[in-house]
Order: sequence, then structure tokens, then C-alpha cells
Amino acid sequence: MASEATGNTELDQFIADLRKLREQAGQPSLRVMSRTAHYSHTALSSVTSGGRLPSLDLTLAFVGACGGDESEWQARWHQVSGRIGAEDGEEPPAQPADGRRRRRWLITVAAAGLAAGVMVSVAVSMMSNAAHLAQSGSNAPAPARSQGARCPARPDPGDRPLIPCDDSRFVADVTIPDGTTVRAGQEFVKTWEIQNTGLVPWQGRFMQRQGVMSGQGLCTSASRVPVPTTMPGQDAMITVTFTAPNLPGSCRVDWKMTDKDGRLYFPYLGGLYVTVNVTG
Repeated sequence: MASEATGNTELDQFIADLRKLREQAGQPSLRVMSRTAHYSHTALSSVTSGGRLPSLDLTLAFVGACGGDESEWQARWHQVSGRIGAEDGEEPPAQPADGRRRRRWLITVAAAGLAAGVMVSVAVSMMSNAAHLAQSGSNAPAPARSQGARCPARPDPGDRPLIPCDDSRFVADVTIPDGTTVRAGQEFVKTWEIQNTGLVPWQGRFMQRQGVMSGQGLCTSASRVPVPTTMPGQDAMITVTFTAPNLPGSCRVDWKMTDKDGRLYFPYLGGLYVTVNVTG
């Protein structure tokens, strides 16, 4: 699942109420919602994934697809945004052909007058996907980014990743949605989809299990799994095999991204987690 509590109760409540709005609408699928919202189902999924405030446009698209009052939610969005000091939330890529604002790109325009008119040349500065990390001992690698590229905005100024301009976003639970029922002792495979939303390539990284590894009532698994090499803008699939405990109850396991020495890349963000209900 997505990153959890941010430490901002009002933001957490805002996201919880968005989830409730979708439930009251009959829990429509994200693909069905995307047809009226004109955003991809992965973008709509990020609205309630938690951890940060979604953009106003994306929030209103989500609300409209659930039949909610957009003016009411717009007022709430501005209230929450003002409280957490965020001018605007992150806006995931949208589907084409709708009138909403798109992701802002840094654009430089130079104009020169000609006899028959004016020619305008537009140069778009974009990050290079061919950037590579420079590893040096146990020191954190420096980000490789093109000149003029800006680090992703972070709602909490105190949220500092291990490497500047690094960022990650939960996309979807590919398998085993939260609350899935499994049998005691059953083996199951959980897959999450996450996106590299920063300017730093992911190389040599791991998802590492957090908390107690084993004990009565706990699901068992490997202590960590590799994260595939993922360039900025790309998605990565994280897959872990679990074995449910032998006793009925509930089981939850949390994971965070680390380097080979176990240092957290995103210490102030919630990580991934799996939660299942175990029956006898």
C-alpha cells in the first residue's frame, strides 16, 4: 500500500474522507473513474495513497468522478494546503484531451523579429534519463541531473531524502489488496508498483523489512528484496513472497527503501506495507 501517516492529522483526515467519498459512491473502479475524470487510473490511485497532498486539479477530478461537491472540496483543499505550507500538490501525469492544467515544464522562449513576421523558438529543458549514480565507498551518491531541472516539491520542508532531488511515489497494489483473506500457513505473493518521481536514477537499492522479523502471529518473508534499476519517470515492480502465520488474526509487514548498508533513502516518508486477514 502507499505511504502512511505524514504526521499531519488534517492531511490524513482529508485523504481518509476522499476514500470515504469513493466508498459512498459504490467504490467505482479506478478505470471507470478515469473515463469521466480524464486522468489515468494510476494518477487517480495516487489521490488516496497518502503521504502528500494531491494537486487541486487531480483532487477535483477524483471528487467529480465520485459525484462529490467540487466547490466544497476545493475549499477544503485550500485549507489543508495552507496548513501544511504547500502551494500545490504533486500532479501525476494526466491523460490527454481534457481542459485541465498540465504538468509545468521549464520553458525558455527567445524571439527575433524577421521581415515577414516573428519566429519564436521554444527550448524545453528536461532531465536526462541517461544520468548515472557515482558510488564512492559508503557515501551517498550525488544526483545526476540536467542544468535547470528543479527538484520535486515536497509538502513538508523538513522532509529530506538521503539524496537531494530523489523522490518516490506509490502507484498501486498489483496483487493482494489490503484486507485480503488468506489461510493460516498459506504462501502468497505481494507486488507493489512504485514510481521514480525524482531526478535520481535508482541503482543498487533494496526494499528492507521493518520491525520484528518473526514471532507468533507474524507473516514471514525475506528481510529485503532488490529494487530493479529504475530511471526517473519509470515505474518499478516490487515483489515479496510471504507465508501467513499458523494462527488466525491479522498480519501486517512494513517495508522501506534502503541502500546496501541499510540507510533509508526516504526516512520521513511512510513506506510500503502489506496487511492480510488470516483464517484458520
